[in-house]
Amino acid sequence: MSCDASQGIYVPLQKSSTAVLALLKILSALFGSTVSNEPSQTASLSSSDRSPHPVEPCQADDKADQVNSVLSGDIPSAEPAKEHSGRYVLMLRLAALVIALTPLTLLGVARYLKPSSEGLGTHHQLGLPPCSMRVLLGIRCPGCGMTTSWAHFTRGQWGQSIRVNPGGFLLAIFGLVTAVLAFGVVRLGHVPSQRIQLYYTFGLVGIAIITLLDWCSRLMA
Repeated sequence: MSCDASQGIYVPLQKSSTAVLALLKILSALFGSTVSNEPSQTASLSSSDRSPHPVEPCQADDKADQVNSVLSGDIPSAEPAKEHSGRYVLMLRLAALVIALTPLTLLGVARYLKPSSEGLGTHHQLGLPPCSMRVLLGIRCPGCGMTTSWAHFTRGQWGQSIRVNPGGFLLAIFGLVTAVLAFGVVRLGHVPSQRIQLYYTFGLVGIAIITLLDWCSRLMA
C-alpha cells in the first residue's frame, strides 16, 4: 500500500496507536515474542493528537502491518519446543533404556532355562503356573511354547526354535531389533523416523498373524 493510499486510514490508526502498542506488549508477554518498542516512539505516538506535525503516513503503514501480524497470529513463540527440552530428552532416553533392556533381560533368562522336551512348559522352571487355556479347555494357546522357543533361540538352535513356535522365533529376533532401535534413541535423544516406526508396526503385526496361523494349524492337526 502506497503512502498516498494510507492517508485515509492514518487518522484512526493514529488515535489507536497507544492501544495497539499496549496490545502488542500483552501479546509479547504471553507468547514470549520480542516486539521492538522504543520509548521515544511511544512518547511521539501518544502525543500525536496534540502535535501539528504528525508522524509520516508511511510509518502508519508499518503499524498497520504490525497489527495485521498480531491478528494473523504470526508472532513466534520463544518457549522451547517440548521435544527439544532437556527434561523431555532425558525422560525419553531413560524410557528407551528400559525398553532396550527388557527383551535382552528376557532372552538372558531364557538362556539359563532348559528347553522342555515336550515343546512347551519351560516356563514352569521359573515357578509360573501352567497355561490357563490348557487347564480349562485342554488346548494350547498361541503363546504356548514361546519360552521354549526362546530357550532354543539363545542356544543357537534356531531350527528347533522355529519348530516349537515360529512366532516365538520371530519375536526373539524382533526383541533384538527393538533393543537396537531403543539404544539408538538413547544415543541420539529422539525417536526413530516415521518410516522406521511404520516398518516396526508392520513387523509386529506380521508376527502376530504368523503366530495365530501356526496356532490354528496345530489345533486342526
